[in-house]
Amino acid sequence: MQEKVAKLPTGETHYWQNSTKKNAPTIIMIHGFRGTHHGLLKIANALGDKYNLIIPDLPGFGASQPFKNHKNNLESYVNFLKNFIKFFDFKTPPNLLAHSFGTIIASAYVAQNPNAVDKLILLSPIAELPMPKPVTYTLLPIVKLLHALPEKPGAKLTGNKLVADVMSLYTTKTKDPELKKWIKAEHRRYFNTFATNKAMTEAMRTSILNYVAQFARQIPNQTLIIYGDKDNVGKTKKQQNLGKFFPHAQSKTIRGTGHLTPYEMPDAVAEAVNKFI
Repeated sequence: MQEKVAKLPTGETHYWQNSTKKNAPTIIMIHGFRGTHHGLLKIANALGDKYNLIIPDLPGFGASQPFKNHKNNLESYVNFLKNFIKFFDFKTPPNLLAHSFGTIIASAYVAQNPNAVDKLILLSPIAELPMPKPVTYTLLPIVKLLHALPEKPGAKLTGNKLVADVMSLYTTKTKDPELKKWIKAEHRRYFNTFATNKAMTEAMRTSILNYVAQFARQIPNQTLIIYGDKDNVGKTKKQQNLGKFFPHAQSKTIRGTGHLTPYEMPDAVAEAVNKFI
């Protein structure tokens, strides 16, 4: 995939696009919290050149600039996605695939702009509040404190490799030792590539307070929900029930994996996407 740049009102966005056949269906792919486009490359590789694949780094993460004059809240992310899709001037609406935190952004966007997208694919979605309310409202003051720290010590603390290692340990379900080692290395390499501590903590607050079910009833598009049966982030039971909120949704369970389906089961994800599209 080739790196390209879109100069948007929200800032300079770096994205990766493959070379494909003319008139191939388009899939825009949105990564999760603290991730980059790298987290979706295995799925892109599995999907191959039958699709026009476009994967941006979200504003403030990876190679993309943070929002110029706005906070990293849900409204800003929805506005970014609106401008990003508009940038391409598609003749036919693209399909939209999102993972984890990206599913919140994608769902909020499609609820407001259903005609701008053909089909919606939610991979390991954050179906409902990711944590019990007491935990959520205990965590928010901590996030606020981290946000208030001066940039250098704040980024050093929140960007500590130990944070990436803990998330790897919590989310990885594969028993393959080589794959485990690779996932840990990927998280260490890309999990801390946020532009600023303030951008990251604002995004964290957004990820804590929002969820897909908030927007599901407003989404008339055909929707595919893909989740692992061992997901302890998006909570499997909530994902199983998520389809009931959508007017037109179907679900696909991938056995033996959890939240990191793009890393652990990219071929199974690609197969489900192929059948759906």
